[in-house]
Amino acid sequence: MIACDNALPHLLSIGEIRNALEEMQRCAQPGGAVLLSMRDYALLPPSGTIEHRPYGEREWNGRRYLAEQEWRWNGPTYQLVMRIHSLDNADERIEVETTYLAVSVSTVLGLMSEVGLQSVQRIDNVYYQPLLVGTVSRAA
Repeated sequence: MIACDNALPHLLSIGEIRNALEEMQRCAQPGGAVLLSMRDYALLPPSGTIEHRPYGEREWNGRRYLAEQEWRWNGPTYQLVMRIHSLDNADERIEVETTYLAVSVSTVLGLMSEVGLQSVQRIDNVYYQPLLVGTVSRAA
């Protein structure tokens, strides 16, 4: 079972994350694994903080775009706004919003163990985000 690219923190409570991990374990074959990748939220900024994260110019289908994110913090959650602006046509803009729970990797590792995943570990420096892996017990 796989949930990558910070998918798990779209769930907005620890209970929802625990439920998702339980379901991932239930659906995986005995001897299989659960693999997650997610940001490692360390210290959270104060509520009301707005962070801008530019991603620079990109090209797609021969057209140029500028991509950026804005993170609006509200305690342990933040509203992420992704903006994509055409550099070739000022009227062409895309803006998408979503909310994340800034849950720590250590919390998710603990939840993975709590739901019964075995050999739970964090793996760094093989992907652009930390990987979290746990195996499903073999059937008795």
